[in-house]
Amino acid sequence: MSTSFSAAGGTPGREPLNTKTAAASLKQKERRHSRGGDLLPSLRDTVSQFAIFFGLAIACVTFAVLSPAFFTVPNLLNVARIMSTDGMLALGMTFVILARGIDLSVGSVLALSGAVAVILIPRIGFAAGILGALGAGTAFGILNGLRITALSLQPFVATLGVMVIARGLTFIITGGYPILISDTSFDFIGNGHLGPIPFPIIVFAGTITLSYLALSRTVLGPQIYSIGGNPEAARRFGVNTSLVTIVSYAICGLLAAVGGIILTSRLASSSPVAGMGYELDAIAAVVIGGTSLTGGRGHILGTIGGVAIIAVMNNGLVLLNVDPNFQLIVKGLIILVAVSIDARFHKQRV
Repeated sequence: MSTSFSAAGGTPGREPLNTKTAAASLKQKERRHSRGGDLLPSLRDTVSQFAIFFGLAIACVTFAVLSPAFFTVPNLLNVARIMSTDGMLALGMTFVILARGIDLSVGSVLALSGAVAVILIPRIGFAAGILGALGAGTAFGILNGLRITALSLQPFVATLGVMVIARGLTFIITGGYPILISDTSFDFIGNGHLGPIPFPIIVFAGTITLSYLALSRTVLGPQIYSIGGNPEAARRFGVNTSLVTIVSYAICGLLAAVGGIILTSRLASSSPVAGMGYELDAIAAVVIGGTSLTGGRGHILGTIGGVAIIAVMNNGLVLLNVDPNFQLIVKGLIILVAVSIDARFHKQRV
């Protein structure tokens, strides 16, 4: 007796879907999962989405009680500036994880892009130097995507190798020492203001808006979600999974470069060790924000909540003079809890 398989998932005992039925099924799935910045229709997802901000409120109140310095304007602006760097990495990581990937190289790409900007700006000018730095980050993102799609490497292994390469190039470019830069235009990126608002926060807000639009209002968003949900089904429905994967990693590399430029500008120097461990914070923020490590489920709003919690936790623990080693333990526990919740949620959905 022959067994038939459906085009959507290879389920035995069902007749193959015709093209129109398959297309309609994919569109229904996309409508359920492609709203990157919208409130998700599922009650459980909606509660989860707001729970992250409830947890953020609790963290803020706790640190405000324990440290009077927490709710001062200078400190809150400092938290916002930290978010503007870490948030860039987290936004890029959201695209990658939604497509069932991971990128361990973002911290190294951040450092390399900052070093490229510092080296190029005095030689070829501000605008060309910034474009060169952004191009370097995007190129490493594309390299990640190509290694994963063309060589069929696991994202963890592929991006781990690129992480080491990018860090090595950063040490070569800088000679192993911080490089100072004095350029008024470049300094404005990390330390300037438009009115009372620091410029990095404005850049971050603009990037959030563009990321939201990309995931919820363009064809790229549904394709990323479909790959994360079921790569084989997405391929059968005509999605160019290789191209979409490469694009997601290119976006991740580009945003890592933006974060590197902001951080380097704020510190007025490029350090070969900049961004070490930042990939941990980026992944933590995305997972805490409700994006599934198995891909296909998540939203930009949740990522922003995750970034805010990580930034508040880091800032609050510093204000309380908590040992830095203990801070890593706290961060690790938060990640474990978030991953455990995600795994339990995924099993319930299956």
